[in-house]
Amino acid sequence: MISIQLLQDMSSWQPNVWFLLILIVVILLVAAVTAFVVMRLVKGNVPTNQAAPVEPTAPLAPVAAESPDNPKNHPSKEFRNQSVPASAPQTAAEVVATETPRDELINDLSKAAVLVVDDEADLRDFLCEELSEYIRAVYTASNGAEAMKMLQEKENEIDVIVSDVMMPEMNGYELCHYVKTHVEVSHIPVILLTARSDEQSRLMGYKNGADDYLTKPFDVIQLKENINKLLLNRKLTRNLYASHTDEMPDLHRVTISSADEKFLEQFHKAVEDNISNADLNNQMLVEIMGLSRTLMYNKVKALTGLNLKEYVNKVRMDYAKTLIRSGQYSQADVAEKAGFGSARYFSTAFHAYTGLTPTQYKNQAR
Repeated sequence: MISIQLLQDMSSWQPNVWFLLILIVVILLVAAVTAFVVMRLVKGNVPTNQAAPVEPTAPLAPVAAESPDNPKNHPSKEFRNQSVPASAPQTAAEVVATETPRDELINDLSKAAVLVVDDEADLRDFLCEELSEYIRAVYTASNGAEAMKMLQEKENEIDVIVSDVMMPEMNGYELCHYVKTHVEVSHIPVILLTARSDEQSRLMGYKNGADDYLTKPFDVIQLKENINKLLLNRKLTRNLYASHTDEMPDLHRVTISSADEKFLEQFHKAVEDNISNADLNNQMLVEIMGLSRTLMYNKVKALTGLNLKEYVNKVRMDYAKTLIRSGQYSQADVAEKAGFGSARYFSTAFHAYTGLTPTQYKNQAR
């Protein structure tokens, strides 16, 4: 009865009442659709990292203890949202650097190339994605043996190696030992990653020449900062050689491996022993060192930032300045002893190098 009465009442409504009712319904529908769209958009802008296998800023998860004696029998790795506190010491010097500003990281890393070595594909992909934001090129290898082949192909392109410790075929310790004992690649810094935090594992890494050692789990930004610092140290080393100081840099301060130190000692001695020879050239140095021209050039350039001719010129100039300051030799004698051939050429070259003529330098040195 109520429904019949309601229908009778509605039939008597005026057109304007029907219009108002329809308008209200339309407004309610539009409001509902708008609210639904807004909620979907807001939800779409929130990162859904829970569904992803790896979060962009997720650190590496800790894994069970690994046995260095059996690299092929190690537990699987997994990721989770944990990170090492910023105050935890992790670097080789047991000091964690303060966070480097993003712009500075980009500036220092944008021209670098990093080789990531790990047998876990997810980890390689994760680090590759994270580092690619800052670094020019990221190469990957699944174990030390594969990394060795890549180094032979791209030895002049790789700036830093980031390697896991426990891997089949060749583990991280063995890879690090290979890098630090082969002059072709011994200048490349190596950062080792491991789930083991005991002192014995650290000593094993440093014994094989590791430049840094990070314990899992670690914050990826820490890895980026450590890579950045290694590259900055190399830049500072090159700046020392490029500066026109009176002494060559201390090899113990500027080299990063015994192979590099031995190479620079031999190369520097070869130049010094022939410093008075005005005909000393690249080919003579290549023959003395017993290395290929390409390897010699690339190695000296990587360690000092100078090419062979620039290095020889620096040694000549430093020796010439020492002779001038002694006050015992004429300009012609200095030119001859330093291997410049003629006093006129020596004067021109000396002024270009120091901004002073030999006479001006002598008067200033008094």
